[in-house]
This record gives sequence, structure tokens and C-alpha cells, in this order.
Amino acid sequence: MFDGQPRVSATGASLVRAFNWHWAGGRPLLFGATVVAAAAINWLAGLIVNTARLPIFGDTLGTVLVGVLFGPTAGAVTGAISNLGGAIYNPLLPWFIMTAAAVGFLAGIAGGLSWMRRPWRAVLFGGGVGLVSAAISAPVSAAVSAGATPSGLYTVLVATARTQGLSIFQSTYVASLATDPLDKAVTFGLVSIIVSLLPGHLHARFPGARAEDRS
Repeated sequence: MFDGQPRVSATGASLVRAFNWHWAGGRPLLFGATVVAAAAINWLAGLIVNTARLPIFGDTLGTVLVGVLFGPTAGAVTGAISNLGGAIYNPLLPWFIMTAAAVGFLAGIAGGLSWMRRPWRAVLFGGGVGLVSAAISAPVSAAVSAGATPSGLYTVLVATARTQGLSIFQSTYVASLATDPLDKAVTFGLVSIIVSLLPGHLHARFPGARAEDRS
């Protein structure tokens, strides 16, 4: 019986929380310091991955962590700032601001929906984010750098696709779809593990880090 009070399903409530939970939480200094730290993590992880010639990018680790802890808006802001600052060592990064912002935003959604509380869920969600990331970044890569990136595997895949008669845009889509889902699955899985290791008082403070109720 309808009593004049709005009713929200459990799924609906989760979606509302995912989009609207605090992104700075009244702690702007903490958030600012976290953004700087996250950008440094992104740059360091990207440098390590590129130096080791690993088949992933690794440069959104800090962005995903901030998104999970502070929410979608914070994740998007962190991704954009990180890519702007990353121009210091990679002049191509600012061109991929939209990709980084989307990854951070979706990380916040994952945190709000509790998908980061189990590593296997985080990996699955990360793979899906990788598909979104690939769709956004592939045309940018084709237009800006003709598919050349610090990732050796990505560049090789583009070159291989080109030898098969594909256009540069088709080739970058192939390379992105082959690398982005793996990269984001690994990144989200790692962040899930990091979040699970945070002290208990931080789990209580950040919704995306709260331990899952197993009852």
C-alpha cells in the first residue's frame, strides 16, 4: 500500500549511492594530498611498466584507488590531473584525459556498488572498464600518434594489424581491445587487494573500502 513515502529498491539505492556519495567528504586537504600521491603512483607505475616492457600500461593505479575511496567525481578529477601532469615525461598523456577521467569515474561507481570488495569482482569490472577505455582511446591514439605508444606490445599490435591491411583507426582499435581490458582488470584487481589491506578505521571512513558483509 502506498503511504505517500518514496520507495527505493536495494539496487536503486546502490546506484544512488554509487553516483552521489561524498567525493571530498569535507576533507579537501586530505583529498588534495591524495590526488598528488595518486598522480605520483600513476607516473611511477607507468614508468616501471614501460621500462619492463610489460603487456599493460599500469598508469591508472592511483586514479582507480582515488575513485574507489572518494567516489566517481574524485576519480575523474584525479585521472585528468594525472594525465595533464604526466606530460612532463610523456607528451602524449594529455591527449588521453577523457580516457583517464572515464576510468576514474567508473572506479568510483565500482566502489559505490561494492564491486571492489572482492578481487574477482574487481577484475571483472576492470575488464569491462577496459572495453570502455579502448573505445575512447583508440581513435585518439590513431589521430595523435598513429598508434605509437610507450607500450611495446600495443605498438607491435598496431604494426601487425597494419600489415594485414587494416586502416590506422582499425588497427588501434584492435590493439586497444587486446591490451586495455587486461590492463584494467589487473589494475582493478590490485586496487581491490590494496583496499582490503587498509586499516579498519579507513574502511569505516570510505564507503568504497568497507568490508563486505558475508553474513
